[in-house]
Amino acid sequence: QPAISQDRADQLSKEALQLEDREDFQQAFDTYEKSIQIRRENPESQLKELAGDLIRAGYCNIQLKNLSKAEVYLTEALDLSNRTVDKKLQVSALDNLGIAYELQNNFAKSIQHYKKAILVYKSLSNNPGMATDIYRIGRSFFYWERYPEARKYLAEADKRFENVLKEVFGGELSDILALQENCCNILVSTNLKMNNIPTAFLLNETCYSKFQGIRYSSNGKTIPPLSVDQLQFELPEDGSVLVFANSNLKNPIVFTITNRKILGQEINTKGFTDRIQKKFSRELNNLRQRKPQINWFNSPAQRELDQFGGRDFREILSFYVSSLATVTDTNSVAIKYIGRELYDLLIDPIYHEISEKNELTIIPDKLLSGIPFEAL
Repeated sequence: QPAISQDRADQLSKEALQLEDREDFQQAFDTYEKSIQIRRENPESQLKELAGDLIRAGYCNIQLKNLSKAEVYLTEALDLSNRTVDKKLQVSALDNLGIAYELQNNFAKSIQHYKKAILVYKSLSNNPGMATDIYRIGRSFFYWERYPEARKYLAEADKRFENVLKEVFGGELSDILALQENCCNILVSTNLKMNNIPTAFLLNETCYSKFQGIRYSSNGKTIPPLSVDQLQFELPEDGSVLVFANSNLKNPIVFTITNRKILGQEINTKGFTDRIQKKFSRELNNLRQRKPQINWFNSPAQRELDQFGGRDFREILSFYVSSLATVTDTNSVAIKYIGRELYDLLIDPIYHEISEKNELTIIPDKLLSGIPFEAL
């Protein structure tokens, strides 16, 4: 009978993992629960399997934003993985606990768990794992508003990611590149927070050149990586440039450059996204349902970045751009409303810096590249 029960639990775990891949996290969690209940009836022979299911159940709760519940499952999983001395289970439990704490703004605990995971990864000679957790520590310090520590860890993570790129392939390579790009983005914001605006701008240009490639201004011209000195030297007295960055984070950045100065500031998108989601909730839900399920967007790394990034902002931009492509009586209201809101969000806060300039060049980052700024 125990063998039959174990087979049933294994089958349930496989079914739950398939549900995870389809991002049906509630159903996946319910299925893991059934497997966990079976394994608990014969725990000593299935400690590793039980720990694995607990980790996956905790992960599903993180995706469902049931963070306290995730802690319970992951803490038990960590205890079991320590008893079995299974290092791969240990780091999985530690990393997921770190993420759960970080999402609750309990940064001291998140950093503590990431540091413990780094020691285990080191014993396994797992360089991608070490680089990722060093990045997570830097991210935690950033959202903790401890910017010098954030800069230190993020810079170290960026170097390690660069070395790791030589030893990973396929999906793991895509994930590492996504994490490294996000690391660079947060490093840009960190320097801005520390009022190192020219450094932040230079880092943004380097980051964009590495990860996004060719970029275009609002008038269709190709824009190579730029330096502040180069921009200011080429700008006429009545000219200005707006460079947008980090629109994949919760708060994007806009750099305002004239021939005399450079300014940088964050753009708080929360009020904007709250208003749009409330007014056009049905349309946004329809867009999510129509969205093709691309494996890249379903990767654990991309899900993690979405949790700490600007997923809501990205979805609204996608909705706005897709509406512009096929204007109808139905979506014309949304186009006008979101267009006004985008102007108030992106342009109005820095309008006083550019209002007397006759020549304006707007350089959007990737997510903003579909926005017709001239129509805002």
